[in-house]
Amino acid sequence: MGVENTGGVTRTEKRAAGRGRPRSRDGGSEDTRRDLLVAAGELFLDRGVARTTMSAIAERAGINQSSAYYWFAGKEAVLAALAEDNRASLKVAREQAAADAPAADRLYRVVRADIAQMLTMALPFHEFERAATASPEDFPSFAADYAELRRLLAVVIASGVASGEFPAVSPQSGADSVIALAEGLALRHYGAADRAGDVAHLGAEMAVRMMTSSPVPAARARLAVEADG
Repeated sequence: MGVENTGGVTRTEKRAAGRGRPRSRDGGSEDTRRDLLVAAGELFLDRGVARTTMSAIAERAGINQSSAYYWFAGKEAVLAALAEDNRASLKVAREQAAADAPAADRLYRVVRADIAQMLTMALPFHEFERAATASPEDFPSFAADYAELRRLLAVVIASGVASGEFPAVSPQSGADSVIALAEGLALRHYGAADRAGDVAHLGAEMAVRMMTSSPVPAARARLAVEADG
């Protein structure tokens, strides 16, 4: 899956093309921070976390080491930033699991946030997952965060089943199906950050349609999200 062809260029080729070349010359720009996270993720996958140094990260990103330390005090701070990239949708899931709103609306918001997060992460989610699984001691929150997201999705789905919005399905199985849908879309569309919003809405609509077999709740949920700005 890591060599999927997108417009004639594989994802592996896109990663390789960026290695060792200058990306952002301005050490104080947000682009530089992202370049450092991308470079770190690539190196963690290639060499492992233990064998990756800050100087190697800076070199891969194409900036000087002092600029790297402007953004991150050390490798531990880089690891923490990559992990935090993966928590945006979990925060939304926590809010929506406790919210007083139709289950379809809440499911829509969580799935939309999850897909948008994965499409804009510095490292593609499947590669971040691989790095976190290979070095669980360096990403101690990953497994717990993932399990909590699944549990909170199941809570939202269970409330929809209880209210009659959703059919009588297993909340855990429903959560697994929704996660598979979100991760599949993120894998397919990673690198198209300009379309992240559209893809996230599409995935959220598909998730609600999957649970309700009707276009009405999904359309209503989208209108509610868009009304919030």
